Amino acid sequence: MEQLEKAKPSELPPGSQNFTKNQMFFISYANWFCSKDREAAAIENLYVDEHPTMWARVLGTVANSREFKQSFTIRSRSPGVGAAGPLNRAEL
Repeated sequence: MEQLEKAKPSELPPGSQNFTKNQMFFISYANWFCSKDREAAAIENLYVDEHPTMWARVLGTVANSREFKQSFTIRSRSPGVGAAGPLNRAEL
């Protein structure tokens, strides 16, 4: 117990030292929505749930985020971030 009281929390979780604080923000955001649905449940939710699926919430948000693209140094026409790329989209 004494050792636990003397221990200091690390600034970053193990394995995350190679990421910047901005990158860790986006990784944490995606992790917050992390879930796994059975295929049947996922298909049913497409019809009965007014909210988008978890993966669509994450991808839809980061695909439109200039900060995400800058944090991970993503080129304008990289696959997975939309045809025009987030830097070429209108900001709200």
